[in-house]
Amino acid sequence: MDALDPLLFNIIAKSREVILYDSFGIGHSEGAVPDCRQLLAVIGVSKVDVIGFSMGGGVAQILARDYPQLVHKLVLAGTQSAIGDGVVLPPRDMLESAAGSNDIPPTEQEMHGLIHERQVDGEERKEFLVGQGAGAQLKAIFAFTVDLNNFDRLKDIKAPTLVTNGHTDVMSPTPNSVNPQQKISNAQLIIYPDSGHGHLFQYPEIYAQHLELFLNDL
Repeated sequence: MDALDPLLFNIIAKSREVILYDSFGIGHSEGAVPDCRQLLAVIGVSKVDVIGFSMGGGVAQILARDYPQLVHKLVLAGTQSAIGDGVVLPPRDMLESAAGSNDIPPTEQEMHGLIHERQVDGEERKEFLVGQGAGAQLKAIFAFTVDLNNFDRLKDIKAPTLVTNGHTDVMSPTPNSVNPQQKISNAQLIIYPDSGHGHLFQYPEIYAQHLELFLNDL
């Protein structure tokens, strides 16, 4: 969570409880990738609104699909389905890095350029963690994307869903946001102008407003 711009979540936290976590093996968390269902049980939460950003969107899709009783509403930001009909692949260098054929992790500047696009004064973010953590994250994204089951089972997600992306997302190509919006029965899509993968951090105030409208809509 150190790599995320705090402004958006600070705004959201003014009106509702927010739970943020690092998956094991990502950021400062150690160990294997956890079962989100078990995490929610441990902290005593029986039903949640879930927002998944980037790789977290894959985790959120699986949680909503396999444990529908846990997810009230779902938000997928800068993420996509797995490979399937109409899916646009990211640039080859990203795929090679995710597959492990490139031993050089992304630089701090490259990752900040993809994720953090807000250029205003405010709370400072901690430095991005590179090395094994970055490589593990890219490999997890690749593993989710090539699993055809994840594409085919989008239709099994029943929670009301909001899909968002930036106009020019390179990491999770923007055209791929149409797939979950079309295949999930109760889904809507918002594309933010002049932005990319980190659209939710470039427009934190308006994004938080859109979240409130979506989450409060009965």
